[in-house]
Amino acid sequence: MLPEFMTQKDLAEILRLSPLTVYRLTKRGEIKAFKVGRSLRYARADVEAYVESRRKAFGKDAPA
Repeated sequence: MLPEFMTQKDLAEILRLSPLTVYRLTKRGEIKAFKVGRSLRYARADVEAYVESRRKAFGKDAPA
């Protein structure tokens, strides 16, 4: 289970992406984030929504 909130680095490790890729996805609006001070944070619900959107875009609607 994912934590309620994640840092950019945490999310990159979970999704097995580089932190730069996570940042780019955020800038393009594909993953929602919010700022805490100068750092980005990601809510579990937003990450799950992103993963679900990618699953549908790829044509796989199977449960995780």
